[in-house]
Amino acid sequence: MRVRGRRGVLLLALILLLVAAGVVTAVLVRGTGTEQRLVQEARTLRADVRRAKHLRLRLARVFPTRRPAAQRRLERETLNEAEPPTPQSTGSALVNSASQPQTNPAAISRAPRPNDFALFQRSLVSIGSASFTAEPSVAAKGGRILETWNWGAALSTHGGRSFSFVDPETRFPSAHDGFCCDQLALYAGPSDLWLWLLQYSGDATGNILRLATARGDAAFDSGSFSYFDFAPTTFGLGQSVSFDFNGLATTTRNLFVSTNVFGESGYARTLVFRVPLADVVAGRIDLSHVQYMSEDLGTARLTSGATDTMYFASHVDRSHLRIWSWPDESDSVSHVDVAHAGYAHPERYHCARTRGSATSDWCLGKRKGDFKNDDRPLAGWVSNGRVGFAWNAPQDPASGFPYPFVMAVEVDQSSMRLVGEPFIWSRKAAYQYAAIAPDARGDLGGMVLRGGGAGFESCVALVRDPFSTRSASGWEAHVVAASTVDPAEPRAGDYLGVALAGPGSNSWIGSCMTVGGRGNREDVSVRYFSFGRNGDAPG
Repeated sequence: MRVRGRRGVLLLALILLLVAAGVVTAVLVRGTGTEQRLVQEARTLRADVRRAKHLRLRLARVFPTRRPAAQRRLERETLNEAEPPTPQSTGSALVNSASQPQTNPAAISRAPRPNDFALFQRSLVSIGSASFTAEPSVAAKGGRILETWNWGAALSTHGGRSFSFVDPETRFPSAHDGFCCDQLALYAGPSDLWLWLLQYSGDATGNILRLATARGDAAFDSGSFSYFDFAPTTFGLGQSVSFDFNGLATTTRNLFVSTNVFGESGYARTLVFRVPLADVVAGRIDLSHVQYMSEDLGTARLTSGATDTMYFASHVDRSHLRIWSWPDESDSVSHVDVAHAGYAHPERYHCARTRGSATSDWCLGKRKGDFKNDDRPLAGWVSNGRVGFAWNAPQDPASGFPYPFVMAVEVDQSSMRLVGEPFIWSRKAAYQYAAIAPDARGDLGGMVLRGGGAGFESCVALVRDPFSTRSASGWEAHVVAASTVDPAEPRAGDYLGVALAGPGSNSWIGSCMTVGGRGNREDVSVRYFSFGRNGDAPG
């Protein structure tokens, strides 16, 4: 490493001092030509051991009825999810629909043949305890299932045929201004570990992310969970900032969490940190083992299916994606910027139903200054030598996209060069909020919302494998549940859930929501699905 000038020498001396003190563990040098800059990417926290706190959840057969005041407080929850708009690079050409085959839903066969798509299980998990922005997430190990949403959770030990409920607001100890909203579920097979991430409301000292864990079948069945709390101050951030819009994924050795950091003036940065799974299993998280990095490009989406390296991505602009690589065996984080087809970015997304109500526009982008849809990456995967990411792109009639669609890119895992752009789109309806994960063979399955045009907001199961060649787009799509009315408010999302049906499985489980009744919040239904190829039913 070459450092020029007195200022550079002083900076190098400071960094070496921090390294010796154990505060900084990785410094990467990057640059072009003769100019180099020091970028602190991965840091280790000062030594401290956080021991897990234990609780046994009281499971209920019926989700509790919230007091009206409590429900109103949750519905008014002020989330700071708005990020600066993604810029567009000068001279970048916008993608044209002529180069992208459409994704058309197919009917589900009542008597599927071998390798036909099959819907193994469809369950109504809960109704009336969610919001239009339900944000469902799901994890499974065989017949055991954890499904979460805004603002509830459910556990099943019967393959999703029945569920018991947990109200996170009352079943977990209170912290800061109480339980807020966003939750994520994940099962880490090699560690036999259930992972449940909960976001709490902020107060004068910020907020926390609570990581609840249960190891093994007995702990899950009895609702015996342990939990750790992570606050902004854990990572050297000020007390006035808060976490929001999170991600959760694992490699063979580490748990990764991504979250956006917001201050008084709005979005500040995105934080990604990793915790050794061995520490989580032991119930003792040594903060000197926790490493983290931050960037200010916007939401960073982690990948499912990662093994010895975690990949995550953020938008540089609307035609370049920055993909980060963080190997388990390294303290260093590297990245490449991948060029892809550009996409438009109007003020609003629109997917109104033809002759529908004024509120049928469930993928509306901006309403009264409140962003409810944007282009942050929502899905990431590692599969058969490829790394992929997907996000919501807006309608662009001039380029042949009359409705919003799911834009996706895949890169070769070795060269990190673009190898495909498997969009999910239609001239008849919108596709938004895709969740995608690989199975044990590396085939892809997912959940996505479809609607607009002639149809109500609907849950669609996706499969992309060697048998989905009958679809020109490569994605085989099937409507597995449909709303029967327009929502009373024009909103949905912000994400759906998909996961393997269990370790080594070749089928998937998914979480989604529909709207019925009169279209009010109490008419939002949280749903569970199990699907895949006929013959690959989960055991």
